[in-house]
This record gives sequence, structure tokens and C-alpha cells, in this order.
Amino acid sequence: MPLRSDHTYGILSSLLCGLLLFSTLATAQPRYARADSMAHALKGAPLHDLYGLAQQLTLGLTMEEEKFRAIYTWTVQNLKNDTQLYTRTMNARKRLAHQPERLQAWNRRMQPKVWDQLLHKKKTLCTGYAYFLSYLAEQVDITCVPVAGYSRTSKNNVGGAGLVNHHWNAVHLNGVWYLCDPTWSSGLYRLWGKDDFQDPYFLMDPHHFVLTHYPVDTAWLLVEDPRSLQSFLDAPLVYPAGQREGLMPLRPQGFWVR
Repeated sequence: MPLRSDHTYGILSSLLCGLLLFSTLATAQPRYARADSMAHALKGAPLHDLYGLAQQLTLGLTMEEEKFRAIYTWTVQNLKNDTQLYTRTMNARKRLAHQPERLQAWNRRMQPKVWDQLLHKKKTLCTGYAYFLSYLAEQVDITCVPVAGYSRTSKNNVGGAGLVNHHWNAVHLNGVWYLCDPTWSSGLYRLWGKDDFQDPYFLMDPHHFVLTHYPVDTAWLLVEDPRSLQSFLDAPLVYPAGQREGLMPLRPQGFWVR
């Protein structure tokens, strides 16, 4: 049976709309698609020329945020966690927790070893992630500073007096300071030993970031009404899945162990 002209027009219109919708979906790209593709293209690049690496990662990218994203993604996906060094570091921090001068001296002795291990084996821990990211960003004139402080997981800094156990970064983009954690973004803070890019820790809202990170220098909280260290340590623990969804705990604000 022949189709009526209005019926034919309706079918063609539907097909055209479908094609346009498909075209729109097919060409839609995530916010950082270009930057991430630059990082993926240079996967496994050597570390003998960090200035050259930074220039390659940001080639053709014009926005500061895109440039930093490319450097961040490469750092997260190419550096691996050094489990032995992590264990040694945590043991030293616990052993010297009440001897700050000896702990600082130990840190100074370890810094060259950490950097050497990073450059030659691409293995490191949070300090290496933070300083490496900072150095690469500086090669393209982006201000990025390592931040030392307390991080909370199910095994660390839950109540008690607290232990400085982590490094992350603050980065200055387009006149605004942001926070990020390349170690946690790598998915390796649980020592999984595999790539598992946790995107929420890239330029996370400071009000969410402070649920699991508390800097020694409270200026890096980047919030107008900062909480105290003790309230941070005593607060309910928010897991990565909750932070990924932007959840904020309301009550209780603290907990007690009986």
C-alpha cells in the first residue's frame, strides 16, 4: 500500500531528528576530553626531560584548566605507588610522631631517595605525587603547591590526636585557588596497585575536600568558616563513593567510642 505524503513526511522528519540526535550524542565530548587524550597519547613517556614532557602534554591547549588537567591525568596514570616506601614512611611517622625535629630530619634524608625512585622507576608515595605534579605544572607557568596535612580513611586519623600523614596540592587557575589530590585520584591510596582514576579529587569543592583532608596550614582549607582539627578527626567518616556523589554529613557531627 503506498504511503501518503504526510505519512512519508512524518517518517522522514523522525529519521532526520533521530540522525541529528545521534550526531549530537556522537560528537558530544566530556569537559576534559582534549586534555585527557593528550595525557593518554603520551602514556609511558620517560622522565629525563620534565620540561619537554610538560610542553608536549599541553601542546595546543590554551586554557589553564585544560593544561593542568593534562598534566594531572598523566601524573595520576603513570606514577605507581611504592608500597615498601609507604610502609617505611608510615612507620617512621608513627614512631617519631612526638619528636617533630627528628621527624623533619628523617623527612629531609628521605626526600632525595623519594625523588630518585620516582624519576628512575616512576614509583612514589603521596609526597612524590604532590611535588611531581607541582614541578610539572610550573613548567607551563601554573602555580601549584604541595600541601601537607592529615587525611582520613577507615584506618587513619579516625578520632584521637591525629597524625600528619599525607600530601596533596593547591593550584592557582584563572585567579582562583583549587584543591586536588593526585594520590587519591590515582586510586592507589588503598594500595590497590592498579589504575583507577578517581575524578572527584580533581579540583574538588573545598567544603567536600575538608571531609577527608585537613592541612597543617589552615589557610589551605580555602573555606570562610574553617572547622577545627579535632572536629575534623572526630567527624563521621565519608568514603570516596559518598564524596563522588557530593554527600555532606549532617548529624551527628562527632562520634564517641565506648
